Amino acid sequence: MHFATLEGIYIITMSIGIIVSMLGVLLGGLHFHAGHSLNTSHASHASLQEGAVLTVPILNVQAIFAFMIGFGSAGLVSYLTFKASLLSLIFAVPGGLLCWYMIRLILKAMLKNQSDFMTTTTEDAIGRTAIVVSKIFPNSVGEVMYTSDGASNIIRAKFEESESVDKGAKVVVLKVENDIAIVVLESSLYLKNV
Repeated sequence: MHFATLEGIYIITMSIGIIVSMLGVLLGGLHFHAGHSLNTSHASHASLQEGAVLTVPILNVQAIFAFMIGFGSAGLVSYLTFKASLLSLIFAVPGGLLCWYMIRLILKAMLKNQSDFMTTTTEDAIGRTAIVVSKIFPNSVGEVMYTSDGASNIIRAKFEESESVDKGAKVVVLKVENDIAIVVLESSLYLKNV
């Protein structure tokens, strides 16, 4: 491989890593698509409460761009220092892997810190008004969405009576049994109180 070609590869790889990383931060902040969802749905809390380990996938986007930056910068510096293409690869690959590993550690720590604030449980649904997001059929389970501490949560739900409840209907969660919300129509609750 020609020296100028390898130098160009290092520069392009490093530049793409830097530009895309900066655009990600400027346009949308860091979105952590790690092995754990950062919403406060029941499923994520169940895994947290059971002591599940939060992991960042090997092919996490931020970690890949960090590898590109580390590979390009370490390779370019070693190439300019030693003027030997194969010797520069010996430094480029570990430099990229080091940056990839460090970003994964940082993301894992950030996920752990954010998950420490997730305290929503299925019991938080009791007494809340919810919207049916998956139709509840007679003697069957659907899903409802409710808000708790500013976060939207989805929980499986059964209708208290043996009839169906359409998607979009407003319901109130009376109780939670075996992680399934028992709900009634909000309008029927008001009629009973009048």
